[in-house]
Amino acid sequence: MKKRVLLETLSLPLLSFLLLLPLLGYGFLSDDFPLIVANPRLQSWSLFFQNLLTPFFSFPANPQLHYWRPTTLLSYALELRLWGVSPWGFHLTNILLHTANTLLLYLLLKRFRPEGALPWTASLLFLLHPAHGENIAWISGRTDLLAFLFLALSLLFRLEYEERKRGLPLSLLFFALALLSKEAALLFLPLLFLLFPSKGLKNRLLLLLPYLSLLPLYLFLHQKAASTLALNRGLLWADIPLALRSAGAYVRILLFPNLPAPYFPMGELTVHPLLYTLSGLCGISLILLIIRFRREFPLTFPGLSLLLFLLPSLLPRFLPTWPPIAPRFAYLASPLAALFFTELALWAFKRGLRIPAFLLLLFLIFSWGTLLRLHLPFFRDDDTYIRTMSLRYPEEESFLFQLSFKEAQRGDLRKALLLVDKGLALSPSSPWVDYSRKGRTLRANILILLGREAEGEQEVERLLRANPSPEEGYSLHLLRAILLERRGNGEGALEELTLAGRLGKTPELLLRTARLQVRLGRREEALRSLEEALNLGLDPKIAERERVEIQNRRESERE
Repeated sequence: MKKRVLLETLSLPLLSFLLLLPLLGYGFLSDDFPLIVANPRLQSWSLFFQNLLTPFFSFPANPQLHYWRPTTLLSYALELRLWGVSPWGFHLTNILLHTANTLLLYLLLKRFRPEGALPWTASLLFLLHPAHGENIAWISGRTDLLAFLFLALSLLFRLEYEERKRGLPLSLLFFALALLSKEAALLFLPLLFLLFPSKGLKNRLLLLLPYLSLLPLYLFLHQKAASTLALNRGLLWADIPLALRSAGAYVRILLFPNLPAPYFPMGELTVHPLLYTLSGLCGISLILLIIRFRREFPLTFPGLSLLLFLLPSLLPRFLPTWPPIAPRFAYLASPLAALFFTELALWAFKRGLRIPAFLLLLFLIFSWGTLLRLHLPFFRDDDTYIRTMSLRYPEEESFLFQLSFKEAQRGDLRKALLLVDKGLALSPSSPWVDYSRKGRTLRANILILLGREAEGEQEVERLLRANPSPEEGYSLHLLRAILLERRGNGEGALEELTLAGRLGKTPELLLRTARLQVRLGRREEALRSLEEALNLGLDPKIAERERVEIQNRRESERE
């Protein structure tokens, strides 16, 4: 018995590393740049702790997302000290986290089912689930990996407390760390309530009290850091069919994850509403069947509580996430799919259907492992991801805007303009996020760079009249400043930079302000702007270079 447990325990990490080792050659991607590579808050520990109560994404990125995830940012800060701005180390951490989560799931299942092949088989299916590609291969997908790790540890120590009356403080600590990794960890509480049905209502409520005691402080800090109360909390009857279709999408992602790419195109819900409504209804029917035959599915039945982790992405207008539906959001709920198929095969095996049961598991292990390996290369680097996705999903305006931005960075402004215009023509009226404003801001920027300043200015003025958010207003005032500076109106440009700074200050804005102040002869003001930029995380080498330049100008004028 001990030898078998040892073999099972060693085989899971071995298979994980054999499968995921190619990720060590992958680069940074998308949100990795603002969160890790160019995140001023990670430059020093003093800046990190000064900005502890700030949103997950630094201003002005992703204003619609009210995230506060200091544990995730802390993991990035620690790694920057370990291996610098080198992506292989961050990818190694993601591999280790997913491997640890697989082992923790195995240990948890061993608690409930010490004998038999179920714990190892279900853990293997969890390891190979194709929906996990984004969580593992994309460094910024780590939030779910960390939340799973801490919640699994919290549950393990809670079970230890139930059996031996020890480990409760550690359970609470890991629950707190999970909350600080991802907001969805809050839904661990109803899950904990449902996991102990034999305790009775009163005892289950008492079981939750220590965890509930942490919530007032967490909610207060979250509101202070990320303005949680600014969420659109209105829930309309029209959201219910949308939630049903979203549930249908997750039925596909969890149980039939044969997606051609590690991405769910939101247009699918509009193009095929009946298909996803029926999928949602099938999912509800399957839940009812599991409840009806719960004796045949003794672990899948309590595992249904894992579906709670999908609630935020079923009602994205009520609880905004981005993208609204994504395979990576299924990470916390995916053990349910592994448990269901494993117990289904065991049920068939007990009824003499040994060959079909064996073939089902063999098919799942092979197909899921193959799909996961096929999905991983999409995340090789930023260029690969955007180009591959824009080719595979040519009707997705978000990828066209990203591709347009890449072309503009390379200097092909005409191609960038064609792509952004195509994206704006496709941009639908979305119940989630209106991408057209971001696209129009990008278009105005490209027009200005092309020398079509009058058109660019008209676009900027139109967007400023449309009640922009502080983040949008910041970008628009910055564009106005560029226009005015090009026309030789330094004072007007400085005024626009000041207006942008009132909406939110960034090291880049203050550096631009300092350079303009130098040209206008305001050197003392420029030095103060540089000092402020340095306090916000500007690279000290850049700040020193600018100071030297100001000093050289002073000396040359004296001569």
